[in-house]
Amino acid sequence: MSAQNLGYAWIVPYKGKATFQLGYKGYIQLALRTGQYKAINVIEVREGELIKWNRLTEKIELDLDAATSDKVIGYCGYCFRPGGQLYSLLTKQMSSFQSGSGRRLKIRNI
Repeated sequence: MSAQNLGYAWIVPYKGKATFQLGYKGYIQLALRTGQYKAINVIEVREGELIKWNRLTEKIELDLDAATSDKVIGYCGYCFRPGGQLYSLLTKQMSSFQSGSGRRLKIRNI
């Protein structure tokens, strides 16, 4: 098995049984195979790379050659569908946001 095949799915022990769990790469492959998406990708955004981000429209401007450190400040998702492109930014602060009850909120905006 090559390293590029990792992340599609796992067998995870759950309540004493082996359980199939689809990984993020598996979800991407399923979406691409529907034919509704032409490309889907997510990258790490490091300090210095984020030039501009509009929270309302989610328009983002990155300079991927301008990193000032290796510290990851967030993640940028890209999705291309016929008829349009979508970019979305999830910062480290947003990903660790918790609701008032203390439960983690699931952010599905990528």
